[in-house]
Amino acid sequence: PPAAYDNTTGLTFVLAIVLLLVYAVIMVILLMNLLIAMMNNTYTTILGVSLKRWYVERCNMMVSYEAEFTKEQMHEKRRKYGVPLDHDKRTVSASDDLFLPVTI
Repeated sequence: PPAAYDNTTGLTFVLAIVLLLVYAVIMVILLMNLLIAMMNNTYTTILGVSLKRWYVERCNMMVSYEAEFTKEQMHEKRRKYGVPLDHDKRTVSASDDLFLPVTI
């Protein structure tokens, strides 16, 4: 190439360097933003799956715990710890439908 095209000094060269640096800084910021967004999406997905998994494991533990008791023992525990479905009742009779309150 002729020497006339070799311009490593002057306004054009400085402008090219400045534009290259601005482009590099903007790309780093955009890529960091993309990385943060992808990590947030992954965290949200894992959190949703882990809550479902926790509920399943909790139910499995409850079922295995209840399997150790006879029907009469389970009925006695349900009468002791259960809450009547009809909240207006103050006393619990043997024929009431009871549920065990679970806090989540």
